[in-house]
Amino acid sequence: MGGFGALSNSHLANSVLVFGPQTDLTISHLRPGFDPGELSRMSENMRHRVREAVSSGAHFEYHVAIEEHLAYARRLPLPRSCIFIHPIEGRIARLLERVGILWPLLVRAIAREQRLAKEGRSIDQAHKVVPPDSDVAWNLHDPEENLVLGSWGYSGKLATCRISPQQLCRLCRFPPRAHDWFCSGCLAHNVSKAMKCRRCGDQSTPVGIVAESWRPSDGRAKTLGSVADKGHRQGQDGAVWRMIRRLASSLRGRITALLLIALLSLFLRRGSRLLKL
Repeated sequence: MGGFGALSNSHLANSVLVFGPQTDLTISHLRPGFDPGELSRMSENMRHRVREAVSSGAHFEYHVAIEEHLAYARRLPLPRSCIFIHPIEGRIARLLERVGILWPLLVRAIAREQRLAKEGRSIDQAHKVVPPDSDVAWNLHDPEENLVLGSWGYSGKLATCRISPQQLCRLCRFPPRAHDWFCSGCLAHNVSKAMKCRRCGDQSTPVGIVAESWRPSDGRAKTLGSVADKGHRQGQDGAVWRMIRRLASSLRGRITALLLIALLSLFLRRGSRLLKL
C-alpha cells in the first residue's frame, strides 16, 4: 500500500516515483478492512490528488510490468509520458533490483531534486505536462505510438521507445518472464524450462535470456568490458548446462534399460549357479 499512499499525497510532493502500485481499492486483492463505499471514496480521492499534482507540475514516474498492475496504471489520470511499461511479467521493483536498474533510477530521481533545489526551483517547467481529459491513461484501440516502453541495457541502463496501445495488447498475450529465452535461429520466445525452441526446434545457444543480471552482487557498476565478459561467460555456462540436461534426458530411457538388462543378467547368473548346486 506504499504506492497508493504516495499517490494519495502526491499533491504535497514535487516528484513521485512508484513501482506497480494498486490504484483501485475496490478491486484490489490487498486492501484495508473498510466497507466498499469507503474504499471507493479513498480511490476517488487518490485520483483527484494525482490530477491536482499533475496540474501543479509535479514530476511522476510510474513503472509497471505487464501483469495485473498494468490495468491499475491505465485507471490513473496520468499523462502517457509518465508511465513506463516494462515488457516483462512479474513484480517490477524486484525485477529492476535484480538486473541493477532500480538503484540508478533512485539515484537519478534524487539527483534531479537536488539540481532543482540548487537552482532555487521546486518544479521543472520544461517537463510540465497536462493531465488527460478522460478517466483512463490510454485507449486500448488507439493505433498511435504514444506509450513508453522500457528497454533494459547493460550496467543498469534503461532506454525507452514508443509503442501503440494495440501493440501493447498483442504483447500482453504472452509476456516474457525472468529466465525465459529467445531462440538464436527464429527469435521465438520460449519459457525457461524449454530444452528446445517451440517454433523451429533449435537447441543451440539462445540469443538472449530475459532479466539476466549484468551487475555484481555488491551493487557497484562494472566497466562495459567486464560486464560483456561476464555476460558472455554466463551465456556459455548456461549453454553447457542446457546441453548436459538435454543429454541426460535423451539417455534417461537408455540408461534405465541398460540397468534392467544388467540386473536381469545378474539374476539369471545367480539362478544358474543355484541350479548347478
